[in-house]
Amino acid sequence: MNSTEKGRRGENTAAGYLEAHGYRIIQKNFKCRGGEVDIVAVRDDAVVFAEVKAWERMPFSEVERALGRRKQGRIRAAAQEFIRRYPVFSMYRPGFELLFITDGGCSVHHTRITVGG
Repeated sequence: MNSTEKGRRGENTAAGYLEAHGYRIIQKNFKCRGGEVDIVAVRDDAVVFAEVKAWERMPFSEVERALGRRKQGRIRAAAQEFIRRYPVFSMYRPGFELLFITDGGCSVHHTRITVGG
């Protein structure tokens, strides 16, 4: 399985996890000129921009390395563009979350993250 297939499988696992926890998936793989975000979902009064990391061996403590300033900027830019394109979501509180998928999709670590400007 190549990295694209692993990533897609991880995103599907993450989407299923979010749905099971009361989130409604709005869009997957939202891309714009300035950035991208893996999953856009809504839960209660929040529109959530979720980054998914599907790694076989890397420990969760290494995730910060994968969410460097550049990646955070791309997530923030995508979130801003999503809300610009779909203004109905401007009424929601924005949130950023990380879903870390390991063990072939058997383990999900879900946390809120702070995305710098």
